[in-house]
Amino acid sequence: MMSINRRLIVSWLVGVLFCLIANFGSAQATPPGISLTASPGSVSTKAGTPVTFVITVVPTNGFSDNVTFTCSQTIPASACSFNPKTVVVNNTAASTSMTVATNFVSAGGAVFGKVEPSHAPWRSNKSLYAMLSLSGAGIVGLVLLPASRSQNKRRRWLKGAITGLVVMVTLIIMQGCGGIKARTPPGNYLLTVTGSSVTVTPVQSAAVVVGINVN
Repeated sequence: MMSINRRLIVSWLVGVLFCLIANFGSAQATPPGISLTASPGSVSTKAGTPVTFVITVVPTNGFSDNVTFTCSQTIPASACSFNPKTVVVNNTAASTSMTVATNFVSAGGAVFGKVEPSHAPWRSNKSLYAMLSLSGAGIVGLVLLPASRSQNKRRRWLKGAITGLVVMVTLIIMQGCGGIKARTPPGNYLLTVTGSSVTVTPVQSAAVVVGINVN
């Protein structure tokens, strides 16, 4: 009888020990997850010129899910976009292309940054050029107006020509100053990119930081 009891006790202890080892092992197992890499890690660009990074999702421990991306808006007058916005990660790495725009202007949607114009704005604006021509013609007409014409008519011509020139110059100044609605100041900036799982619970996420030198 004593021998049977001992065997039962030993069997019970072995079973308990086995359960403890199994639970300890499962508790220590690392859950599936992801990490992010960026290429290149940093870039230099002129304000208004978009730059592109390749963001890669690297799965760990059999991770399988869709991953969506976001970026921190830490750069003044900037915006980022991803193509594609979401990637499928099935235990293999997947990549997206991130474009960052500076001198960002938004008008009913995403409109990427504008580079400083390399020439005077009025040269590319036919309407302003036409106003300049008409105003100049008015002044020439005033000079060539026969002396026999009344002083009142000469004054009206002069007033109209001056008014046209003032309006034209004002529009040129306004266009030159407002051609770029938002400007990104020169400097070194850090942008954090985050990738997050879509359906896995709890949500798995990872981040990578890229550098942008705006000059």
